[in-house]
Amino acid sequence: MKLITLLAICIDVCIETENKVLKRLLYDYAKEKIPKNKMILLYIKIASIEKTTPLYKIMSRWIKNNQTEIIHQMIRRDM
Repeated sequence: MKLITLLAICIDVCIETENKVLKRLLYDYAKEKIPKNKMILLYIKIASIEKTTPLYKIMSRWIKNNQTEIIHQMIRRDM
């Protein structure tokens, strides 16, 4: 459940910042790590995310400041 919440926040931040590359990499990662029957929960979490929570603000700042490093790590993970 924690992984789903964290991924939902990260994907929502990517949607807000229009970072399509990182969003796609996170969706692919979610498909690998989350069973198909729980993917619907991820989509529901993304649709109903609370943008005023401290965790959302921290993750938003972190992703905006480290986008290139995160993308680089996600791509290297697949090799």
